[in-house]
Amino acid sequence: MRTLRDSLFTVCYEHWARGNIVGLGERGKHVAQKVSVTFACDYDAKEIPSGEHLTRAFSLDGRDYEIDLCEKHSQKFDETMRRFATGSQASSRGRSQ
Repeated sequence: MRTLRDSLFTVCYEHWARGNIVGLGERGKHVAQKVSVTFACDYDAKEIPSGEHLTRAFSLDGRDYEIDLCEKHSQKFDETMRRFATGSQASSRGRSQ
């Protein structure tokens, strides 16, 4: 025999499986939950204010990387990479070794 709690768990699981966010509050009632994502600068680990997050992509020794930076550190990243790129030459992606 199924209990009310079992039934509520099943309903919540079905909502979760469809991508909805559902939880149980007091007395088994459904409650809404809101998930908030914040980014931290990978350079100094400080929280990045909303709207200032930049994901930068770069390659080094044939490997691709991504880094999450705030605007300030993204500008410094550009300046540093520009100095190295000035004396370098472009190469194709599919180079042979």
